[in-house]
Amino acid sequence: MPKDKVDGEKKYSVVKSLIYPLWNISDNLERFLLCGGLFALVLTLLSYIFNQTYLCVFNPDAAKQLYCDSSYLYVFYFVLKLILCSCFITVWHYLAVHQTLAENVYVHLLRNWKNFCKDFCLFLIFIVLNLIPAISGIVLLFREPNPVWQIELLFFTFVGLGFVVPFVLMRFYALFAESLDADGFCDCFLLWRQKTGLVWRNTAGYGFKIVFSTALLFILILVFILSVNTTFRNISNISISLQFYDFIAEFVFNFVTLLIFALVVNFMEAQRSQILTEKD
Repeated sequence: MPKDKVDGEKKYSVVKSLIYPLWNISDNLERFLLCGGLFALVLTLLSYIFNQTYLCVFNPDAAKQLYCDSSYLYVFYFVLKLILCSCFITVWHYLAVHQTLAENVYVHLLRNWKNFCKDFCLFLIFIVLNLIPAISGIVLLFREPNPVWQIELLFFTFVGLGFVVPFVLMRFYALFAESLDADGFCDCFLLWRQKTGLVWRNTAGYGFKIVFSTALLFILILVFILSVNTTFRNISNISISLQFYDFIAEFVFNFVTLLIFALVVNFMEAQRSQILTEKD
C-alpha cells in the first residue's frame, strides 16, 4: 500500500496517465483476454436470458425480426449487469496490479468475497456522483421559476454546483484505486478519512492537467463506443444469419465495455502512482 508521507513535490504527467492504461493491458494481454472474454460471455448469456441483445437495444428495425423483451424485468437485468461489471473490476484490478498471482486465483478471490461487495458499493457511488450533473440539468430544465429572484438565484447556485462534482471527483481517482486494495468496508472508510486531505494537497496546482488527461481518456472511450455502434448497427450488407450476427455484436459490445472499464481502472491506478506513491 502507498505510504502517506510524500517526499518533495509531486509531479503529474498527462502522457503517463494516458499511456499507462494501454500499456498495462498490453503487458497483461493474456490475462485480460481470458478475464474479459469470460465476463463478456457471461454478460452475453445474461442478455439472451432477458432478451436484451445488442440489436434489440440499438436497432429497432432488426429487433422486429428477433425475440426482444421490453418488460419491467429490464431493471433487474440492469442491476445484474452492474453487479457483473463490478465483479470484473475487482478481478481485473487484482490481475493488473499483481505480477505474481495466488496459487489458485479463484480460491483467493472467493475467500475475499467481501471485496466484491465493497467494490460494488464504490462502483455505484462513482456512477451516482458522475450522474449528478445530469440530475441538476433535469431539475433546472423542468422546474417552475420562482418569482422571488433571491430564492431563484440561491436555488440556481445550489443546483448548479452539481455540474462541478465530476471535476472535483477527478482529483480523487487515486483514492478510488487505493480503495480497490482496501480489505473490506472499514479499511476503505479509514482510507478515505486519512488520505482525503493528502490527495487534495498533492493534486493542488494540477487541476487542469488532471481534467485534460481525463477528458482525453473519455474521448478515447467515446471513439471505442462509436466505432462499435457504427460497425454493428448497419445490417444491410451482412451475409450471415441475423441471430448469429446479433450474438457476435452483443459479445463484441460487452468485450469493448469491459475494455473501457479496464482502461478507467488503470487510469485511476496511474493517478495513484503519481499522487499517493513516494518518489524513489
